[in-house]
Amino acid sequence: MNNRTNCLYSPGFCSRGFFTTFIFMKWTLFIMLLTISASAFAQQAESITDQYAAHLGGYAGFKKIKTVKITGKTIAGEQSFPMLLVVQTGKSIYNMVDIGDHKFISGYDQGTGWVTDFRLGPDTIRDMDEPELMEQKGMVSMGGPLIEYRENGTRLGYSGVKKIREKDAYRIDLYDSTGNMFIKFYIDTTTYMPVQMSLIKTIDGKASETQIVPSMPQWVGGVLFFMKQEAYVNGQLSQTLLFDKVEVNITIDRNIFQKPVKQY
Repeated sequence: MNNRTNCLYSPGFCSRGFFTTFIFMKWTLFIMLLTISASAFAQQAESITDQYAAHLGGYAGFKKIKTVKITGKTIAGEQSFPMLLVVQTGKSIYNMVDIGDHKFISGYDQGTGWVTDFRLGPDTIRDMDEPELMEQKGMVSMGGPLIEYRENGTRLGYSGVKKIREKDAYRIDLYDSTGNMFIKFYIDTTTYMPVQMSLIKTIDGKASETQIVPSMPQWVGGVLFFMKQEAYVNGQLSQTLLFDKVEVNITIDRNIFQKPVKQY
């Protein structure tokens, strides 16, 4: 007895088959819509990111920057301290903050890194741990993690338009290779300038966010640098970076990135 005959003798049989087919088709359509929606969001995120990159100097513009030297100061409360940042694009980074009696120094060079750690004693130097290395690796990209997301193997997500710092902004989410969101970018819908970047970190199983607010854009070497960057934690201003001078494509002594031989 075929299914058509079963429908004549037992309407319940036919209805159950129809119901099963209907549910299967419904879920298939739902999954297809999700896939199409995810693809559309990804395309939207890529389109916005391309516009963002173009307004800051373009992918090609950032690729022309081979070295950077930045001098300025770090401001915490009413105190300010001289700082120096040296980058060889895609390879190395050196960061120093002079607080008087001591200097906070870190160096990273193609997968290895070191940092001064006063918790272990005065002027003690230790190797960076894995999370610190990953963070430094992301900093050697001149265009930043959003502009160079393709090279970094980062996945983009689009969360629509949000009101942030009294501006309408596209929210672009960055996901690492394990699928964890680690940065939220907010980009002005009119100017395509960055409004805020939220860094997400998980420490001891607890997620925390630090909001970075860039301002004072300045063209150097054909790309935009933001000479002032404020960091907020729990809504409170924690630290401000204020750049005095930015130099690009200058000769750099690579020894600056190497771990000091002398141990303390």
